[in-house]
Amino acid sequence: MFSENNFVMSLEEKFILLSTRLHISEDIKQELQNMSASALQWDKIFTIAGIHRVDNLIYYALKQADLLNLIPNKYSQLFKLKYHSTAMANEKFMEDVNGIQSSLPQDKIVLLKGSALLSNLYPNYGTRQMADIDILILKDRRDAVREQLLNSGWKSDFYAGYRSAIHRELAEKYSKTMYAVYKGRWERFLDIHWKFYIGKDDDKLAFEAMNTSLVVSGGYNVLSNEMMLIHLCSNFADGFAAGEKLRTLCDIREFVRAKFIDWNKVEDVSKDTILYEKIALSLNAVKWLYGDEVPKLYKRNYFDVIPPSLETLIARKKRKSKPTFWQTIKNSITAFQNPIKVFVFLYKTIFPDVEWLRKMYPGKKSSHLRYWKYLFFRHILRADKRYRNF
Repeated sequence: MFSENNFVMSLEEKFILLSTRLHISEDIKQELQNMSASALQWDKIFTIAGIHRVDNLIYYALKQADLLNLIPNKYSQLFKLKYHSTAMANEKFMEDVNGIQSSLPQDKIVLLKGSALLSNLYPNYGTRQMADIDILILKDRRDAVREQLLNSGWKSDFYAGYRSAIHRELAEKYSKTMYAVYKGRWERFLDIHWKFYIGKDDDKLAFEAMNTSLVVSGGYNVLSNEMMLIHLCSNFADGFAAGEKLRTLCDIREFVRAKFIDWNKVEDVSKDTILYEKIALSLNAVKWLYGDEVPKLYKRNYFDVIPPSLETLIARKKRKSKPTFWQTIKNSITAFQNPIKVFVFLYKTIFPDVEWLRKMYPGKKSSHLRYWKYLFFRHILRADKRYRNF
């Protein structure tokens, strides 16, 4: 599975794995003390921990175990600074969450990812970094929620609607899963989701996720334990193909250890979907690095011949090249059974609605020419953030 990336784990990586946990046992504590007697490269530990976004968790765990003396003073101060700066950043994120709930009193807002974990797993705001806010809402409320948030101070430079009505139909049925808005000067992003994942029964599972959500301290709605575990595993598996960070596995490991999980419910929800193998991949990755046992139904041999290594985890796998215009069109028109719709889709792809075109390509230069340049040659153009909702 990873034959080209068989790295050997360093002493510094072992130290990171032993210290990335909410509770350090006495035997692990002794092992960390023994390792610190060796010539650890703390610049390497600090760098790797930062790449994997677990530096905050390491600082918290060592502080709770009264082991901060193991860190040289220079790096101890760096860990401390990162920990407290993360706490301040996350406090702003959670203030935004409170503002979102106040702006949408008629809507049920279910927190996902980092904001949910800060509310329902991690002990304080400094322990885990957040990159943005993710929420789950009812599908039929997505446009109203977005408009209400824009009216309450959020911005959306990216979203310009759809090229045409038929493009909206295709996106809503098969691919479009969220809106993105932001605050400040690109400081804090909010992703508004209405699908639990992309695949079989995705709308059904999104409804179930909303319907079975729990209210936790602070009055926040979060996914049930089983849905949250599936959600975390799905995120890890989706990111794993391109290289994933240890923080995501820490989330999964700590959640399983802290919460009661009804594995029968997990199986009922995930069976006959791609989620089943995503859960298996994630749980076996936890075993691969931490040695935790995997429920029998999800045991696989994905990592049996691969030495544990953080380098292997984050190593970028080979990505497929960007599809050409014709490949994209071929993939899209297969979704339509009606030949008239196929023709309309092709026509509106080349000649989109003028209103959309002017929003996406403002300025004095020809909007059509710039659009056609991207449309036909995007597989050889470098990535451009302007087209993330293209």
